[in-house]
Amino acid sequence: MSTQTAAPANNPAAAAQPARKPPKARTSLNSATVQAVPVADLPLTFQNWDEALDFFNKKFCYVRTTDVVVRLSDLEVFNPDRFVKRQYGNWFYKEINKDGEASYRPAVRKWLGSKQRNERDRMTFAPGEPRYYQGALNRWRQSGSQPKPGDVTPWNELLDFLFPDAAEQRKYFEQWLAYPLQHLGAKLKTAAVLYSRVQGIGKNILVEAVEKIYGNNAVEIGESQLHGDFNAWQKDRQFVVGDEVQGGGDKRKVIERLKTFITSPVVEINQKYQPQFSIPNVANFIFLSNNPDPFYIADEDRRFWAWEIPQDKALPDEFYRKFHDWKDSADGIAALHHHLRQVDTSDFNPDAKAPMTELKREMIEIGRTELERWLRDLPEQRPQQTLYTARGLLSFWRDENQLNKSKSLAGEAAVLQALKKLNFKQANGGKQVKVNGKPIRLWVVAKPEEAQRLLSMEPSELAEEYVDGASALNR
Repeated sequence: MSTQTAAPANNPAAAAQPARKPPKARTSLNSATVQAVPVADLPLTFQNWDEALDFFNKKFCYVRTTDVVVRLSDLEVFNPDRFVKRQYGNWFYKEINKDGEASYRPAVRKWLGSKQRNERDRMTFAPGEPRYYQGALNRWRQSGSQPKPGDVTPWNELLDFLFPDAAEQRKYFEQWLAYPLQHLGAKLKTAAVLYSRVQGIGKNILVEAVEKIYGNNAVEIGESQLHGDFNAWQKDRQFVVGDEVQGGGDKRKVIERLKTFITSPVVEINQKYQPQFSIPNVANFIFLSNNPDPFYIADEDRRFWAWEIPQDKALPDEFYRKFHDWKDSADGIAALHHHLRQVDTSDFNPDAKAPMTELKREMIEIGRTELERWLRDLPEQRPQQTLYTARGLLSFWRDENQLNKSKSLAGEAAVLQALKKLNFKQANGGKQVKVNGKPIRLWVVAKPEEAQRLLSMEPSELAEEYVDGASALNR
């Protein structure tokens, strides 16, 4: 039987001493118990080096590429220097010299320098795979449930309520939830948005049930997490719920950051006072809001599927009470896990563009600037002119809105940005066209069928068209 004893009182100079006097108190642990020593247990003194080596190899792993030590019980990351000098600097092992005299030496320092230490080249996050996977330390933890057939009536009833007469949208949403559970580690290229005008309608408890399937691999975030310098919340996640994430004052800046979260294959984890490291980004994002304009979405967006729950009145309290009881039971979540694993996803493409919805159209429209709206409507308002310079458009914009240069926030750069955002094209492939001997760049601002004709024109034809259009406006 192996024996470990409690270490002497913590002494800052202890780690530097080559030997220690035998501690007075002893705690006996057999080898089977060593594996179950809690993370926050008191410092230990091992009866020999083999016992210390066995203990640390079961409890820790050194990762070479990032030069960190990982505690396997909770996957906490340690700087090796602090690990030796502070966190575990007062753990010792007993050494007997040739004269039979006992001394006590720092166990962690020797373990970290040992060729027999438990180590891997890198860290990864590979859902469903073992702790050590393809030469890496896998940070994935077991899911919060195991799938088992059972009753999912509450789930189906709530979905019926949240998606009335919307079979296709309900199908997409359930496939979106199901695919990553059927293909562990799948990174969807889209995020989901659920919006309701009425609070307490059921969107939150619906998503809470899915969170329970993922267990520690899911997290709920708010506005502050998006703007902070540290991102511990992104560490080791498969499912991220953004509750009332509004985008703050600069919604365009926030949406760019969200796109990175949604699409980037790797995430750099930056925790306060801890070493940074990178792992695969397999997190899938869903956002819940009572605001119809939670963040900015551009016309060409591929990433967001958005659904407005049309109900203006919640279900009876009794339904929500029963749903809470169901989702808080192990059998209920196991049944939901099994149900989602059985959803037919054969026609679901995880890399495809998110389907358009009415809410997404409204979010795009809300996000437009006044200049963008004006440019979008220009082909209808001025069909007689189809070719413009950016400077000419700016002049028209100011004239129609009775803006002078000092009052107008929009400049030529803003016009160019709006043209590109609205997917208007430059004539002649972006090359200059000579009009009355002067080279200018022309933009095609026309209805789609007319735009196709103009984009195929020769420079001389474009020059004539531009002059005719300008003349028509002056007649």
